[in-house]
Amino acid sequence: MAKVKLTKRVVDAAQPSEVDTFVWDSELAGFGLKVTPTGRKVYLYQYRARGVNSTSRVTIGRHGSPFTVDAARKEAEELAYVVKRGGNPQQQRKARAAEASTLAFDAYVDRFVADYLPVNQPSSGKEAARLLKREAVPFFRSTPIDEIRKRDVTALMDKLRGKQATARNTAGALRTLFGWAAKRGDIETSPMNDMELPKKVPHRERFLSDEEIGIVWRASLRIRHPYSSLVRALLICGQRRDEVAEMPWEELDLEGDLWSVPAQRMKAKRAHTVALTSMMKAEIDAQPAIGEFVFSVSGKKPIANWSYSKRKLDKEVRKLAIEEGVNDLSPWRLHDLRRTVSTGMQRLGIDRVVIERVAARKEAMGSGEPYNRYDFSAERREALQRWTDHLATIVAPSQAS
Repeated sequence: MAKVKLTKRVVDAAQPSEVDTFVWDSELAGFGLKVTPTGRKVYLYQYRARGVNSTSRVTIGRHGSPFTVDAARKEAEELAYVVKRGGNPQQQRKARAAEASTLAFDAYVDRFVADYLPVNQPSSGKEAARLLKREAVPFFRSTPIDEIRKRDVTALMDKLRGKQATARNTAGALRTLFGWAAKRGDIETSPMNDMELPKKVPHRERFLSDEEIGIVWRASLRIRHPYSSLVRALLICGQRRDEVAEMPWEELDLEGDLWSVPAQRMKAKRAHTVALTSMMKAEIDAQPAIGEFVFSVSGKKPIANWSYSKRKLDKEVRKLAIEEGVNDLSPWRLHDLRRTVSTGMQRLGIDRVVIERVAARKEAMGSGEPYNRYDFSAERREALQRWTDHLATIVAPSQAS
């Protein structure tokens, strides 16, 4: 077909045939219209880059909104200018597409989780990663991170309204993510600058009574899963959930009755030791040494599916409460077991300083008192023994099981 100035009338009049047909513009070399056999009309630009013998084509867009003839011509003129200056529009588009894929929110979260969190938040980073992947990634998907605005983050927070703790913790993880992106130069500024975080959740006060401890312990014995031993281990040692759940065999000295947790796995980022009582060792000995981790199904990775396992335990707790003719337990969380141990030690008259050291709370293990370096190891061992002796009286005769 002879060249003709592309106008709306010419484009509308172009008819499909059995093969792709082309209408080339007479005023701008390389600017053309392709008509497919199905009648689809597409604007394109054909060029020969400097130093390249063959021609290349770049698709501008389908005829219609936003690409009218005039809009497509303007785009073709810009592509022609790139070629005139020695550029290659096709290669530039591929480069931009590759850059956009690395800035896609879901891919960027993967980089953040792999590169930033293990170094800067070795303990709390696992929760941040979980929230980003569970709450933020399904919301933003592959949206380029530099296109996310404050209103978009606000929309996510509105979606999480009613989940106060989840909303606040997700917002905190996002603020860290965007701050990291800004420091790297991947975005100009964080969309969360000057953005108020959801209100802090009030401190929980829930702890289990001795009667409730007994029910939870006996109910856990009905579950055939490492999760059941983990629940009992939490009641015995009073440490944080992930610290116990991610316990590797290499941290244990079973002959010396000692569990040594390295600093990178501790919230206070200081190494911690936990005396192993006979009750704690019984739970550890019950686990098959099939891999790296103690409380694990495969040994290759720690326990997962926390919510599912907790629902199974709650079901057994309700059944047992009915069988024993007691009131069902009010809602409780695994972290409440940690508070239960500390509260139980208080009732036994154990010194508060020792309790804080047993629990390895950040305030107790901080560097605010550089001259007080005593680690209370003997007192901590005695405290845990007193607690487990008391625990044994609560759970008997189920302890024999």
